[in-house]
Amino acid sequence: MVCTKCGHEVPDGEAYCQFCGFNVSDSSGNEEKAKTNSSKDKLIVIAIIAVFFIIIGIYFIQDAVEKKRRDEEISKATQQVLEETKEIVEDFEKDADEITK
Repeated sequence: MVCTKCGHEVPDGEAYCQFCGFNVSDSSGNEEKAKTNSSKDKLIVIAIIAVFFIIIGIYFIQDAVEKKRRDEEISKATQQVLEETKEIVEDFEKDADEITK
């Protein structure tokens, strides 16, 4: 059986844990409790890992959305500059035509 206090293995028939001195004969089902605690600990670790990966996933999704938004803003600004430049060139060409006439 396993000592519920320290987790060390206790030989069958022993009343006390040789490592911590806990009376293992008073508590029935120590092995069951130790296994249950171990299972709970594993579930907690798995849950923590899952939450960690969810947070990382949310971060990367937000980053991708923000990057797309910035790219759209840059694209709009670039398009506006191109249109303004085209208008300036057209005005310049008109002025050049008037001067050469």
